[in-house]
Amino acid sequence: MSLHALRPGHHVKIGPRVFLVVQRLPEERWQLQNTITGEWCTFEESELLDQFARNELSFTVMVDESGRSTSSLSEKLIRDLSFSI
Repeated sequence: MSLHALRPGHHVKIGPRVFLVVQRLPEERWQLQNTITGEWCTFEESELLDQFARNELSFTVMVDESGRSTSSLSEKLIRDLSFSI
């Protein structure tokens, strides 16, 4: 399973803004929420994939005040990397 996929609950950074992936909408669109302003946005899936290919979109791991990841993505990545040693 790829770690780089649009899934609800993941965070992506587009330029200086960070978005929470909320849900997939009909007609190959995604609803994202700006984590700072709370603003809801919709993006075409092809537009998001093009931004990723141009390194304008990246996947981020959110961390709480204690320094722990708020998603299981980083925990899975750390586990997978530790097994490759």
